[in-house]
Amino acid sequence: TSMYVAANDFLLGLIRVFNNFSVWIFAATLIAFFSKSRIMSAVNTFAFFVAMCIAYFIPKHIHFGYSIRKQLLMWIIIALLSTGVAALIQHSKNMLRFGWFIKALPVSAVIGEVICTVKYWIDYYHPIPGGPYEPLKWVLMPDILIQLSVSLMFAIAMLWILPRGKNERLFTIGLSVLVSPMFVPIFMLLH
Repeated sequence: TSMYVAANDFLLGLIRVFNNFSVWIFAATLIAFFSKSRIMSAVNTFAFFVAMCIAYFIPKHIHFGYSIRKQLLMWIIIALLSTGVAALIQHSKNMLRFGWFIKALPVSAVIGEVICTVKYWIDYYHPIPGGPYEPLKWVLMPDILIQLSVSLMFAIAMLWILPRGKNERLFTIGLSVLVSPMFVPIFMLLH
C-alpha cells in the first residue's frame, strides 16, 4: 500500500504541475527559443496554446458540462499575447545585454509561481487569525514537494538551455532571483 500511496502522491504532484502556469511557460519558451525565425516562433507558440485549449477545454465542456468561457477567454488572450513575447524570446538569441534580460523573464515567472505556491500553502495552513501558525506543514505533503520540485526543474532547465556562456548564465540567475517577486502578485490573481 505504501507504493500505491507514493504513486498516488507523485501523480497528484504532476497534476498540480499541469494546473500551474510554469509548465506552459517552460514549453512556450522552448518552442519560441528553438524556432527558426521570429515569425515562426510567434506562429508555433500561438498554435501550441490553441492546441492546448482545444485538447483541454473542449473535452472538459463536452464530457463534464463545465462552463469554460472565462478560462477559454483568458487562454486565448494569453495565446495572442504570447506571439509578441515568443518573437522577442527568439530574437533575444541575437541580442547582447538586453537579450540576457529577456531570457531571464520566463525563468523569473516560473520562480515567481513557485514563490506564489509556497505562499498559498503557508496561508492555507494558517486560516484562523491568532491560531497556531504551522507555516512549514505543507513540506510534509509529498504531492506539494513534487509540484515545487518539477517547477524548479523547469527554471533550472531554462537556466541551462537559454544562456550562452558563464557570464550570461550568472546574470540570468541573478536577475531571475531579483525579478521573480514581481510575478507573485500576478499569479496570486490568477490562482
